[in-house]
Amino acid sequence: MSRLPLSRQLMALLLCLYSLVLTGCAGSYPEVEPGFESNWQAQPHQAQVYLISSASEALARRIEAVRQAQHSIDITYFSWNKDLSGLMLLNELKLAADRGVQVHIVLDDLLVFNETWLAG
Repeated sequence: MSRLPLSRQLMALLLCLYSLVLTGCAGSYPEVEPGFESNWQAQPHQAQVYLISSASEALARRIEAVRQAQHSIDITYFSWNKDLSGLMLLNELKLAADRGVQVHIVLDDLLVFNETWLAG
């Protein structure tokens, strides 16, 4: 029996592994029971959406919303910088917390969160 050269054996092995990976990921979707959405009901909400064209107006509106909050604030940011606007908003959130408003901040900074000034 003739042996394949090592490079061809390696190529054949890689091709086999590649096809296993592809077929392993090609599973079907899970079965969903008929009518599982039958108890879902649409709930209409009154909302207004509009574009805020400047960063300064957007910050002013955020600060005003924080100042008007009475019960809770849930705020999500991708990145929070230690610049003037970041410090101003953080100060307003601290003031809201001091007056009894529950403040929740979700910060998604690509797992590179090392901002002790904000964590404190």
